[in-house]
Amino acid sequence: MKYLLVANPKAGTKALDATLEQVHRAFEARKIVHELRFTQFAGHAAKIAAEGLREGFTHMISLGGDGTSSEIVSSILAPKLFSELFRGAAETIFRRPRYSA
Repeated sequence: MKYLLVANPKAGTKALDATLEQVHRAFEARKIVHELRFTQFAGHAAKIAAEGLREGFTHMISLGGDGTSSEIVSSILAPKLFSELFRGAAETIFRRPRYSA
């Protein structure tokens, strides 16, 4: 298991440093593989999450506001959702019974 922590330093309360320290200590104590990345602009969390998936991260933790979490979830689910929708549409088109008049 690999954890990617995506932190937005501009969101939420000003206690981010303390939270990051607690999370880091907890992960280190359990020898959990993890990496921390900070967002730098709007939409950056989505990009970080997509990169994390390609790099083999199995879990993602959002440390920010609603926007950070939303971007991460969208980035993770959108490709799968598109794939499922496309597959479903293809099955409907190619398996449609053909009736002759």
